Amino acid sequence: MALALGKTVAELLTTLTNDELVEWMAYYRIDPWGGYRSDLQTADIVRATIGYTDSIGDLLLFDPEPITDEEREQREHAALIAQCERQTAKMSAMFDDMS
Repeated sequence: MALALGKTVAELLTTLTNDELVEWMAYYRIDPWGGYRSDLQTADIVRATIGYTDSIGDLLLFDPEPITDEEREQREHAALIAQCERQTAKMSAMFDDMS
């Protein structure tokens, strides 16, 4: 946290209140900073530089969202269902326009 705020640990210990620390901890849960975020930002810059249009995850050295195989299958299944529902809605709209 000291590095992210550009202060020494000693400065933080003397200036940071408990309430402010709790607020920074809450903020970190919403928008973390540090090495993980730097890797994402670097991958995004590389993607823009080389014109890469696929997933940013392909450019990372680590899995940005580690999940179990079962969770991955559930997400893929849910995505497939959503895709089928969108296609069905489009087809239904097409047939409605024809009548």
